[in-house]
Order: sequence, then structure tokens, then C-alpha cells
Amino acid sequence: MMNTQIENKENKIVCTITCLEYSNRKCNGRIYVDTKRVRKLLVEDGHNPGLLIQDSRIDNKYSQLSGTWIFEDANIVKEKVVTLEEKPERTQKPRTSNNRRKNSRKSKKVLDNSIEDVIIEE
Repeated sequence: MMNTQIENKENKIVCTITCLEYSNRKCNGRIYVDTKRVRKLLVEDGHNPGLLIQDSRIDNKYSQLSGTWIFEDANIVKEKVVTLEEKPERTQKPRTSNNRRKNSRKSKKVLDNSIEDVIIEE
């Protein structure tokens, strides 16, 4: 059994939910409420929740029996202040070729000079 209170205060939607303890005889079972479920309840009730301001969680099995969620009301249009700033134009740096990489590809490294050092005895 859940008790739900939804109020609109200062462009915010405040949802407070309380429930009975799991061991109570009147309780029908485990109740777990998170932000996703609260959003769903608010949409079903005709509200339009926006950004989350305060979060909570209810789990009657672990004695978390009440919680309060606060959302911004998405129906209310906020006045946006737009400031335009002039940004200096960026000039691209001239690209320099990567000579080190090209030279390393062209050069062949001799790994074994053993022909000169070999002494053949007859």
C-alpha cells in the first residue's frame, strides 16, 4: 500500500511517497520504487517531469519507507538569456611534412654484417 502526494511548487514537481513496512499485516508484498517508476506515475497522472533535482529510493523490505523526488516542470518555459560573444578567427597552422616517418620507411637496415668478419680456414 503506497501513499502518493504530488504538489507543484515554484516551477517544480514534488512527489512524496510513503509505504507500509514489509512485515506489516496490511502490506501486500514488497514495494520497490525508484526514479523511473516515479516518472511513470507522474506521466500517468498528467504531469510533465523534466530534469531530476532530488533523488530517492523506497524499499519496504529494508526499512526505506518514504522518499521525496523533485523534478523541474517541463511545461513551464524558461526565459533563456542568449549572449553573443565575438570569437577571434582561428588561422590554421601550416602543415609540415613528417620527414622522420618518410625516412624511416625508405631506409633499409642491414642486420647482419657477418660476411666481412668470417674467417675461412682450409
